[in-house]
Amino acid sequence: MVFSTKRLMAVAAITLAAAGAAQAQGPRMGMPTPQQMKQMRDQQKAQFYKELGVTPAQRTKLDAIENRYMPQFMRIQKKYMSQIQPRMAAVRKKYPNPTPQQQQQAMRELQPIVMKVQQQAIAEVKPLADKMEKESMAVLTPAQRTKYKKIQAARRSGGPGGGPGVRR
Repeated sequence: MVFSTKRLMAVAAITLAAAGAAQAQGPRMGMPTPQQMKQMRDQQKAQFYKELGVTPAQRTKLDAIENRYMPQFMRIQKKYMSQIQPRMAAVRKKYPNPTPQQQQQAMRELQPIVMKVQQQAIAEVKPLADKMEKESMAVLTPAQRTKYKKIQAARRSGGPGGGPGVRR
């Protein structure tokens, strides 16, 4: 999979924020399960490969790059989630059956620590993400790299395929 540095940093931020929100607010909030998130990522990846015209041989190489880096990204995520979890547990204890107003208050209470931890996680992810992106881009043809950059620019500006996304 082709990863841009900004997308990987967004992954770190979104994952921590979503996990914080889900744990603070409980299972009623309709957060996707890890299996559902994997399925969504796989669908996004397949669509992105199709848009780029990735060949089966390129896909094999890109998937190998992803598989080599993902354990490192997961360790970073786990490291930073462990910093947030005690605070989330305290908030859940404070609001065992939260009203909508209490859910909002819980989010306000968690926001400062989540933001701090997100910044730390992003700083740790960036060098790894840069390295992974460089390897991934080397697998693509010049035409695919050009197309990749155009797709990413369009998504950042809200063009076709724009809006929030975590992995492409």
